[in-house]
Amino acid sequence: MPLRSALMDGAGPSHDLAAGAPVAPAPAPAPPAMMATLANAVQALGRGFDVTADTRLLYCKGAPASRLVLLDERRARDVALAEGAGGGGGGGGAVLTNVPVEVDVDVFPKMAEYFNKKSGLSGSVPLGSFNSMFSFTGSSKNDAAVTKALALDGYFVPLFKVKLTSSELVLREDVKRAIPYSWDPSSLASFIENYGTHIITSVTIGGKDEVYIKQHHSSQLSSSEFEKYVTDIGDERFLNLENQSNTAPINYKEKDITVIFRRRGGCDLVQNHVEWTRTVPSAPDVINMTFLPIVSLVEGLPGKHYLARAIDLYLEYKPPIEELQYFLEFQVQRVWAPEPTTIPGHHRKEPVCPFLQFSLMGPKLYVSSEQICVGRKPVTGLKLSLEGSKQNRLTIHLQHLSSLPKILVPHWDSHVAIGPPKWQGPEEQDSRWFESIKWKNFAHVSTAPIENTETSIGDLSGVYVVTGAQLGVWDFGAKSVLHLKLLFSKVPGCTIRRSVWDHSPSSHSTQKVDEVSSSSSSEGSKLAKIVDMSEMSKGPSDSPGHWLVTGAKLGVEKGRIVVRVKDLSIGSWMLLLLMEENEEGTAIPSEPQTKATEKVNEVIDGKIDWRGRPARRGKHGGVNTCWFILVSFGLENVASLSLAVNLITYFTVTMHIDLADASNALTNYMGTSYIVSVAIAVFADTFIGRYKSVLLSAAVELLVLQLSTLHIVFLINEKLLISLFFWFE
Repeated sequence: MPLRSALMDGAGPSHDLAAGAPVAPAPAPAPPAMMATLANAVQALGRGFDVTADTRLLYCKGAPASRLVLLDERRARDVALAEGAGGGGGGGGAVLTNVPVEVDVDVFPKMAEYFNKKSGLSGSVPLGSFNSMFSFTGSSKNDAAVTKALALDGYFVPLFKVKLTSSELVLREDVKRAIPYSWDPSSLASFIENYGTHIITSVTIGGKDEVYIKQHHSSQLSSSEFEKYVTDIGDERFLNLENQSNTAPINYKEKDITVIFRRRGGCDLVQNHVEWTRTVPSAPDVINMTFLPIVSLVEGLPGKHYLARAIDLYLEYKPPIEELQYFLEFQVQRVWAPEPTTIPGHHRKEPVCPFLQFSLMGPKLYVSSEQICVGRKPVTGLKLSLEGSKQNRLTIHLQHLSSLPKILVPHWDSHVAIGPPKWQGPEEQDSRWFESIKWKNFAHVSTAPIENTETSIGDLSGVYVVTGAQLGVWDFGAKSVLHLKLLFSKVPGCTIRRSVWDHSPSSHSTQKVDEVSSSSSSEGSKLAKIVDMSEMSKGPSDSPGHWLVTGAKLGVEKGRIVVRVKDLSIGSWMLLLLMEENEEGTAIPSEPQTKATEKVNEVIDGKIDWRGRPARRGKHGGVNTCWFILVSFGLENVASLSLAVNLITYFTVTMHIDLADASNALTNYMGTSYIVSVAIAVFADTFIGRYKSVLLSAAVELLVLQLSTLHIVFLINEKLLISLFFWFE
């Protein structure tokens, strides 16, 4: 929404002050705070600025007056401020000293058109002031994914604007010399850190009182309702609330909307908006800046396009400035191996492959056991894929960088000895990790995580990263098991800075999976529902933007085969960080984390949880959940004993059967029920799981007991009614 303009002229603004005539104030001395802010704004002109930060003078690059462009400081002049400029706080007779001739000071009458241009920057990449005002994280993809709509309402109270008037700015020679002539991430990161991305060309001081409204995707408000809602919030904030005593307060949380009130300049202790505007001249602040890209002043330099690309990447993905060098190192082309066959009319001969079967009459999924190796090229992602003319052959693909980043050349170039690569996979006999896909008597997946155990946080001997992958099938008859093997290669001279399991697929992979599913055959469509073909990779949008795959595992989620990867960001020994992120994303010290993880992930031999996976002590199986089965069986035994006593009583008293015959009949009944229950338990444990079998058994027995109780109560009440009837007769 457009801003409401409160244009400061004299007696102080009201809601419709923008349309009113200015009232000339009496001349008064300029407040010291105003003069200090003006002087600082003049000193900021021409300095470097990182536009990923908020528009505040404290974020300027370099020391005060260390401008990146050449100004004629020798012809500095004193500028007298016009009387009445700056609102009710005065300004008459005030003088701003040592102002370069290329700097002009504008008061209110020249600024009406300025507010439509704001910072004077082009493009749609969110910058620092935008993120700061709306409390965004800086990751445009993540912020956009949770935001449905944005709105802004507020008042600007501009007092002065200082700006560079020269149309031909020239960079200092030392700044030009700092621009590298080639793609050198170290020099480019150093340049951005020291000089910023843009040059400040104007600074506006005054005050602003704004409301920022953020509508989340969960909000049910339509566009028209949201616009009316924004108007109501603005009226509640900026109108005189004394005339709205009957208006109920607006509830923000119920509508899934975030409302942020921000003021800059003026006295924060004053709540009323009209009264606050009167305090702006005595305590002004920077309310806007305009910028000029540094790359626009380096025409003709060989390294211009390298600097432009580095700045564009930095502004788009906003990595931490201390990670910028590593981030730029990894911004090279990414390709998938093996490469797809694109020759028209070419059909590769279908290889002979083992297969998985998920049900008795279901389709077969053939598994390619081809080894995929990429050599000394960093792997950044994995994905499963269906290939073949019938889309029924499962393959694995590796995403890797097309070239080796310069930072890894001293450690991983072809002439560096790193030792032979090592294949690593799960043990065939370790059934603790076997998880069924649909039925327990058919195809399974080995969900054991595959990672090199020689690598640890802080280990200075090097890091083992993935450079190859292979799928395989263990044949146990109908119960075949799909497993994954990885090839590990050592990167000496590097250490782990952060390591985390990635459970979320790439944002752009879902659409590709849908396209593949819709274009495949009917048999392939059925298999596409069983195989998750999402790309598991971390890219520049995942801070800090430089990740390598160090492990992976297969899994089963909602009846689909999935692959999950473990990524790490690496660094040199000088940037060692002895912290590791666990799967939940929290950071904890490495040694206690290792001990705690080992204790939590301790597997109980021969035990499985309710999904048939290896039981982990302290989570799904073992001592923490055994009470459930013990209590259930204990209650069932008590119920069985009660039923036996009731049956004996019923046989001997009601049916007048001898005690021996009654006991024999009870034994036959209970024996038959136990045999049937064992048969049902075997069937249930095969297809629905052990824990669900216990729940089902307990539920059935409880239902039978309740029905029996109701039947007995009904009979007793019926006899009682008959007795009462005869008694009244």
